[in-house]
Amino acid sequence: MSMPAGGFAVPMRAPAPMPVTLASPWERLAAHLLDNLIVGGLTSVITIPLWLMNTADRARHQQDVQQRILSGEHADLSDAFYGRYYLGLALISAIVMLAQVAYQILMTTRWEATVGKRVLRLRIVRAEDWRPPTGGRMLARAGVAGLFGIINCVALADVLSIFGARRQTLHDICGRTSVIKLPPPLPPGYTPYR
Repeated sequence: MSMPAGGFAVPMRAPAPMPVTLASPWERLAAHLLDNLIVGGLTSVITIPLWLMNTADRARHQQDVQQRILSGEHADLSDAFYGRYYLGLALISAIVMLAQVAYQILMTTRWEATVGKRVLRLRIVRAEDWRPPTGGRMLARAGVAGLFGIINCVALADVLSIFGARRQTLHDICGRTSVIKLPPPLPPGYTPYR
């Protein structure tokens, strides 16, 4: 407060309130695709060699079984090998899911947005007061999104729920968060005070 010559305090004007705009489903989808490209690129360094080894192992096993059958020997057609093959695929899926969850948690607790959301000027906020979410909320949000990614029909319901009135996905609801669109940046020299 400034003190005029008469001794009465004159209150400073508060900044003009910024309207909160919920992010559109298409903006969120674009941000999600960009984030998946980033996480996919990072995890492919690990998962592609694992997938190649797993596939080569399966091809060797199938060739061995064919040779034994052709030579008249007993061929082991047990599910033990295929269990190992599918365990390898599950390991690859787990690596990608954990990387996605870690990326979401690290980026959003630090900057309230992933790279894709930052590019499109979106932020994750608490649903009730539009403030930055806590780490626990982000853990719940990312964990639920990761689990939904495993179950395809639930992932589809998660994506379709974004078209509701509050534009919240199921993982937003579980984490009690919303995604908002930031206003355009102010021009240089402009002050929001009236």
